[in-house]
Amino acid sequence: MFFEPLKRFSLSSLHSRLIFLVLLAVVPAFGLVVYTANENIALKEKEISADSYRITHLAADRIAQIIEGERNLLISLSEIQAVKNLDSHACSKNFANIKKHLPLYANLFAFKPSGDVFCSVAPLVKIVNAYNMTWFQRTINTGAFSIGEYQMGKITGRPVLVSGYPVINNAGQIKAVVGVSIDLYALNKVLSKTHLPEGASLTLLDSKGVILARYPEHEKWMGKLMPDAEKIKTILHQHEGTAEVAGVDGIKRVYSFISVEGTNRSLYLSIGIPTSVAFASVHKALARNLILLGLFAALALTAAWITGNLSMRSENALRESEEKFHLLFESANDGIFILDLEGKFIDVNRIGYERLGYAKDEMLAKNIRQFDPPEFAVRVSERLAQILKHGQAVFESAHYRKDGTIMSVEINSRIIDYGGGKCFFSIIRDITERKIAEESLIKQSQLLESFFSSTVICSALLDKNFNFIRVNEAYAKADNRSVSEFPGHNHFEFYPSEAEAIFEQVVKTKKMYQVFARPFIYPGYPERGVTYWDWSLGPVLDRTGEVELLVFTLVNVTERMEAEQELRKLNEELEQRVKERTLDLERKIAEIERLNKLFVGRELDMIELKKKIKDLEGPSARGKKRE
Repeated sequence: MFFEPLKRFSLSSLHSRLIFLVLLAVVPAFGLVVYTANENIALKEKEISADSYRITHLAADRIAQIIEGERNLLISLSEIQAVKNLDSHACSKNFANIKKHLPLYANLFAFKPSGDVFCSVAPLVKIVNAYNMTWFQRTINTGAFSIGEYQMGKITGRPVLVSGYPVINNAGQIKAVVGVSIDLYALNKVLSKTHLPEGASLTLLDSKGVILARYPEHEKWMGKLMPDAEKIKTILHQHEGTAEVAGVDGIKRVYSFISVEGTNRSLYLSIGIPTSVAFASVHKALARNLILLGLFAALALTAAWITGNLSMRSENALRESEEKFHLLFESANDGIFILDLEGKFIDVNRIGYERLGYAKDEMLAKNIRQFDPPEFAVRVSERLAQILKHGQAVFESAHYRKDGTIMSVEINSRIIDYGGGKCFFSIIRDITERKIAEESLIKQSQLLESFFSSTVICSALLDKNFNFIRVNEAYAKADNRSVSEFPGHNHFEFYPSEAEAIFEQVVKTKKMYQVFARPFIYPGYPERGVTYWDWSLGPVLDRTGEVELLVFTLVNVTERMEAEQELRKLNEELEQRVKERTLDLERKIAEIERLNKLFVGRELDMIELKKKIKDLEGPSARGKKRE
């Protein structure tokens, strides 16, 4: 009796064979689900890495712009005569006026080559010497713009990042060093406005691994020296790239990091996305699929054990599983190529061959090299070797369609085991529209640059604080300056006037302002007299709707105004002459009328006289006729 169930479970029984068949169908399905999940995780990791890399570059560019602005500011400060003369009072006063418009900086200052400070916006409460400071030594040793490391400001007492620039005399010797300190609290506030994915963190490091800024929780981490943290070791060693490591807070993230341009690897920026957030949807889908597949397997096994009549249903379930896999393969939105190691097609999905205009059997008879234009075909062997060496690669290429047209593609290819051997599994994404859009943007950018450079209209680009970013040749020529003299200077430093209120109103209202024939007198050039200008000032808004830049255009209409004034003067003289001529004519006409009346009166008197004479002669003449 004890062995009866075992006897019924022998492989010769229908139930056993059905269970065995069910297991053969379910186990590969489990493997396929896990394999698909791993593939999805890898693809998701690529996608997240690409997104975080893009965001990291944008954030790093923003830091680089701040550093470039800092460098330009230092160059401008080094040219101030009070700095060259080591005039402490005048230098501090000039720096203080400049500092009013620079909320990002904690202090502006200048040191002698000995390291003694002689100029500072912040008040000096003690003797300060910077000779041993990293930023000072780098500036002295390189004779160029240099960035220091995290420090507590000796003058301000706030956490800062200091940069320096040498003041060179005519003999080529360093006469002084000017410096600025970025307030790290203010910098953290700027970086906190970066649009990050949910749960992501942003970190700015110096070359020693000290955290300068972090979002979120900057107060907790700012100033921490953590060179041994796994994430920071990776960043300082590789300088640029992506990695999946634990952060300083112990949370594992997918990190993208880069050395900030223009800092000579003094600053590094990283953005990390928690793996728990990044792969949550993939893990959820895997769990759901495993649960569903487990339930399906349990039901199939139960049904097979209960009755052998369910063998047909088991076959249908197996077929359905295969059809699901085929459906996933065929319904993908991107083309999928499966190639052998020589580049010959093993399989291709519907999107893959339809986008190129071929039938499936036509594609399977070809080699991938037959689809690449010459400039890409020469690199096919190199690409295949790269994939074989590294296991996967993502790159851009192009494929010929059957009609001879070219489709731009992005290829994500990796090595997989297929049919008992190695092969290339490639996802082909059509990026033709994206490439066209990129080319269009490049052409538009070139067109705008050409217009800006060649137009005779005076044009300038300013930041929202009215500092020049760039001007065209026409603008510089109108003021007898070179284009390079403007960047880093404030508009009203060159052209002080009451128009500053108009500029402030444009920033406040975010609306364009236009004025015609506005009079202007060049400061310091009274011999030029009054000039007249048609000008417009238009705001450029950022993605948050705030004013980021100002576009300022001017047209000199002085000659037109002078011509109009000359014309008005001539008209007035003409009107005066016409008026005088009219009065003269009116007098002459009145004289003629008077004479006419006089002559007419005399003519009437003569007619009357002749009539009277005739009447007197009448009786006498009639008497002589009768006789």
